[in-house]
Amino acid sequence: MKRIIVIISMMFLNIFSTNAQNNKCNYLCFIHTIDSLKNALRYGKTIETPKNYWNFNDLSIEERNQILDSIEIFYNQRKYNSFYYLGINLLVDFFNNNDKTVQDRIARLYLNKVFYVFDSEFTNLGKVADYSDSTKERLKNILEGKQTEEDKEARMLLAKRNVQKHYSNDINKEVKKMMNGTKDSSIKICLKDSLTNAYIKKEIHYYNSYPPLERYTIFQIGSSKDKRFVDGLESILTTDYPPVYPVTDKQYWEYQINTIKQACTYALAKLGVQKYINEILANDTNINYSYLGTKEAYLRWLKINFDWKKSSRFTTIDPYYPNPVIIMPEVSDYVKNIPKNLQVQYPDVDNYLDYFDKMNNEQKENYDPLKDEKNKEIIQKIYRLYNWIKNNPDKWELPPARDRF
Repeated sequence: MKRIIVIISMMFLNIFSTNAQNNKCNYLCFIHTIDSLKNALRYGKTIETPKNYWNFNDLSIEERNQILDSIEIFYNQRKYNSFYYLGINLLVDFFNNNDKTVQDRIARLYLNKVFYVFDSEFTNLGKVADYSDSTKERLKNILEGKQTEEDKEARMLLAKRNVQKHYSNDINKEVKKMMNGTKDSSIKICLKDSLTNAYIKKEIHYYNSYPPLERYTIFQIGSSKDKRFVDGLESILTTDYPPVYPVTDKQYWEYQINTIKQACTYALAKLGVQKYINEILANDTNINYSYLGTKEAYLRWLKINFDWKKSSRFTTIDPYYPNPVIIMPEVSDYVKNIPKNLQVQYPDVDNYLDYFDKMNNEQKENYDPLKDEKNKEIIQKIYRLYNWIKNNPDKWELPPARDRF
């Protein structure tokens, strides 16, 4: 969730700086600081929640919960939209604390109040696998597009404010054009209300027409091993998400949607849905094995990339090597329990560069490393390791799978 940008009075800045240097902020300090931020917002100032300032872990469990109570109150008022963003940002700041119960309460409160704001980069807090059952249920409902009455009211409130802020001039111009010189104020009011409601409806449609979660959260859902999320992930895959408003860069919009759908496919595969496992393994371009964490995915990745006709390099300044020369040393570093006599080392780049630089242009253009006698030994080692990995899946292990990629 993007931070609200903040500039606050010098007095408050001095307080933040002094407390940060002393690395002390007791319960009353928290309350006073939050009140100061609220007061700044009330008077139309832009603020920034202080970074590296909150020592939330130093408070007692009771004090932490009292502060969370005070943040929850932000959402009971309807006058200041900025309070909602402040509340979200504070929850994000306070999440990494050392009490799992408080941590789960923050995650749940964040999810409960997230509809008061809109951001295409909506993210969850922490690992979904660590959530309580009730917090997972809330996330499941968001994933499936099931909104509570509070969610709908929050969306309506946000839409009304955004329409008033961004479209008032457009609405007035349309009303004036439709009035065509008519002076009847009741007709004018009726037209304005009708157009405003249409804009509000379109704005809500926009909020609800974007995927409910972004890719990082979806990857975390896949890592949760909880199949309650399968239906929601599949619903994203089968839903079209055309832009509601004209977009300046349609390709970027489509890229965003496609990356979210790709995350859903991987998350479903990680949750064990065979259809999506098969779909990923059928890919002949690339596979992100480190997220799936299975030997099946790793062997498929290895087969795709063990191609002597393709070439790549370690860094932008290194020479190009055939793909196996690049990936097999990576295999030696990544896969566990490979016998030492089978491990493959990275090529001696300096010697290779010196050797390659002595060639003329014609020699470089026609150079085939597979036919070069000096490469014979490394090629033999590469094949020995490759065949051993393929033929002995029970003898090697992969590192723990990643929660995202």
